[in-house]
Amino acid sequence: MTEVGLPVMPSTAFADCPTSLDVLFVPGGLDGSAMMIEDQEVIEFLADRGKTARDVTSDCTGALVLGAEGLGPVPGDFGGARKGRANRGEIQKLKLAT
Repeated sequence: MTEVGLPVMPSTAFADCPTSLDVLFVPGGLDGSAMMIEDQEVIEFLADRGKTARDVTSDCTGALVLGAEGLGPVPGDFGGARKGRANRGEIQKLKLAT
């Protein structure tokens, strides 16, 4: 459930998710992002799929979750040609956290 009451239901478990993804998207939301950062299964999944996903992106505080695994826009270089984006406030938080 999102912070504004919208249900978000996954259709695939982490174990059943394809290993090669076109897009890996991490949504924002302060409460959900805080929970994801503390969830080892989520972090391991993002680290694994983020290495090979064609595009890794997030919305708002989702950038903090990606940053927790080194996949976030800090300051946008993923070690290759891929770049990340987040709003200025989230980028500042990532810089402070690293």
